[in-house]
Amino acid sequence: MSAGTITLANNSNAVAGTGTSFTTELAVGDFIVVTTGGVTYTLPVKSIESNTALTLARNYNGPAVTAGAWTAMPRDTLNRISAQIAADTAYAIRQRVLEIDNWYQLLEVNGDVTIKMADGSSYTGPSWLKLIEYVDSINPSLFLAKSNNLSDVADKAASRTNLGLGTAATVNTGTNGATIPLLNGANVWSVAQTFGAGAATFGNSSGTSNIVINGSTTSLNMNFSAVPDPATLGSMWSVANQPSGTMFFTKGYTNGNTADRVYINMPASGGTLALAGTSGIDYKHDITDADLAEAIARIDSLRMVNFVYNDDEQNRVRFGIIAEEAEVTCPQYIKHADTPYDSIQDDEGQVIEYLSKDRPSVDVNPIVMDLLGAVKYLRAEVEALKAEITDLKGDSIS
Repeated sequence: MSAGTITLANNSNAVAGTGTSFTTELAVGDFIVVTTGGVTYTLPVKSIESNTALTLARNYNGPAVTAGAWTAMPRDTLNRISAQIAADTAYAIRQRVLEIDNWYQLLEVNGDVTIKMADGSSYTGPSWLKLIEYVDSINPSLFLAKSNNLSDVADKAASRTNLGLGTAATVNTGTNGATIPLLNGANVWSVAQTFGAGAATFGNSSGTSNIVINGSTTSLNMNFSAVPDPATLGSMWSVANQPSGTMFFTKGYTNGNTADRVYINMPASGGTLALAGTSGIDYKHDITDADLAEAIARIDSLRMVNFVYNDDEQNRVRFGIIAEEAEVTCPQYIKHADTPYDSIQDDEGQVIEYLSKDRPSVDVNPIVMDLLGAVKYLRAEVEALKAEITDLKGDSIS
């Protein structure tokens, strides 16, 4: 912003300043920029009478402004804007010409063609006519027929070897004899049946086996842990379902520190767990047109920071926001979830209660929507500036 304030009247070319320095900040042909009522006006300067008075090249057609902030803009700045628009237009035209030629190459030339881009890059490969010719030349007898269900494989044993299949690929399952054991009531397994060193152990109640499944009236847990001590080694995956209906997944410890566990909480109420929010009109109400300036204001209210996560062993510097700060002005950006960090167990090791704490997280959907609103708002400003430039060009010709 430039020093002081200005006063404008509708349909007048006179500008009065308070605390301004028009003679030092402006020259004839420069522009003053003022925003009122959500609209930005770029006004050309015809003459400068004093530090607090000047005359516009044309009458101001906006609402009256009293003690409004203003910004001086040299005419060279607007000239550079016009030059950039011309350069962008030339680039777009060049890209369109190349696209037409590229489509011709793909559709009309039989052979390898070069696809060119406006930035100078290119790609060489077969045209569509060449691909069609290649497909037509394929001998169907060299391929397996789907209806034969692999019966036309020339060497089935060699095929199994190439797929990395062992001898079990041709052995049947069963409840006795030289067969692969079948999970059936006819099989009576002992309490602790072990399948080789390093494999899974089923039915071990000591809590030190590779797979432990426990159930009780207080909580149902399924733990997949490493031996001999998952709390120290950090290799454990747990699924818990509490009597209240709360269900979550837990990813192990790190060096015995329970604070470093990772939790995935399932919703307690009915609904669908999805990776993206819904946007259908049937799921919304109170729909009204939004003020795009509010999106700009919310984004401007955010303090952007660099930080390092406490559990990042590599101490990598991240860029983002602080949830507690953002929630003050943008509560829709932040979500809250009670995250378990420890548990209370009885003498038999059964979980009685999970201890949890609030863990705020960022909801990217409203942030993306605000960014979209900001783009539309800024585009509207660009279109207004382009219109002003067009008007100025018309005035200069007349």
